[in-house]
Amino acid sequence: MANRSKIWRVTAGETVGLAKDLSADLDSDESLTGTPTVTIYSDDGDGTWTDETANFTLANVQVNTEAITLSNGSTIAVGDGVEFRLTATETPGTYYVVVECDGDDGSHPASDPITLIVQGPAAQG
Repeated sequence: MANRSKIWRVTAGETVGLAKDLSADLDSDESLTGTPTVTIYSDDGDGTWTDETANFTLANVQVNTEAITLSNGSTIAVGDGVEFRLTATETPGTYYVVVECDGDDGSHPASDPITLIVQGPAAQG
């Protein structure tokens, strides 16, 4: 799995809303369609990736129906991204998130793996 330049950070057990722009893999007149998938992997260090998705809770995984303004000020146009809610595992570590969805022209855009750092555990109140 290639470029890992994007980093998301969450606390163990935390629920956050996330969005991934897939427009770089779409033509200007193309949009995402169908049901997107989000898969979370760990890397054991020797190039073997293990599917860790079952250790996270994913909800509301969908193609965006409204424009989304990201924290860096960029905007994901309607139909160009995938948004979802993620509840992090209770096990701190580094994980990699891959977001995929079909395009309306039959293509299958997929994100480069996004580094997800689960810091933990949350402070007990």
